[in-house]
Amino acid sequence: GRPVRRGRSSTVTLAEATGPQTLKAYHFKGTAVPYTEQTRAVVDCGLGDPADFAGKDVKDKHVLVTLNRVTPIEDQIRNAMRAGATSVIVANDRPGLIETRLFEKDNVLFAVGFFVEQAVGEKIRALVKTSPETLVSLKSELTSYKETFGTSMATPHVAGVAALVKAANKKLKPSEVKALLMKTATPMPPNEDNRYGSGLVNAEAAVEAALEIK
Repeated sequence: GRPVRRGRSSTVTLAEATGPQTLKAYHFKGTAVPYTEQTRAVVDCGLGDPADFAGKDVKDKHVLVTLNRVTPIEDQIRNAMRAGATSVIVANDRPGLIETRLFEKDNVLFAVGFFVEQAVGEKIRALVKTSPETLVSLKSELTSYKETFGTSMATPHVAGVAALVKAANKKLKPSEVKALLMKTATPMPPNEDNRYGSGLVNAEAAVEAALEIK
C-alpha cells in the first residue's frame, strides 16, 4: 500500500448463520462511494444483461452479477441501474481479484459498484439461493492507503532490492545484479493471464548471494 490521502479499504460482509464474515472487495472508481455501510438483501441477476433483470425486484437491494467478458462492467452496472438498483456486486469469473478502473472521474455512475472474487460471488449466490433474505453489507472506508499492483508497484520494489544488492557488493555489474535477482527469486506457478513473471524477488536471498561473491 501507499499513502494517497484518499485511499480506501473496501469490504463485503456476509450475514451467515455462524456469524458475520467480512471479505475483501474492490470499489470501482467512477461509481458512487458507500460512505456508510449499506446492508441489504441480494438479488442474483446472472450475467447482468438486460434479460437477466426481467421480472426481478431490485429496488433497495444489492444486485449480484458475474463478469462475463462480453458485456463491459460499466454496462452491467448501467443495466442494473435501469432496473432500479443502486448497488451492484460484480463477481469475477475466475480466481483472484483484479483492480479495474471504469472511469477516471469519480461518481460517473450513481450506483455503488463493488468487485469480489469468484469464490465470494459463488458463496453469496449459494446463500441467496437457500435464503433469499440473506443480508450483505458493503463498506468502503477512508484509510489514506491504497492497495494496488502491477509494474507501477513492482518496479520501485525491484529497483530498491537491486540497490541493496549493489550496496552489499559494489563490484557487481548491472547484468550480474539482474542475474542474482532472477536466480534467487522465489518460483511462482504458471498463470493463464500472464499477469506476473516467473518469480517473486527475494531481497534477503539476493543480498546473501551478493555477499558470497568475492
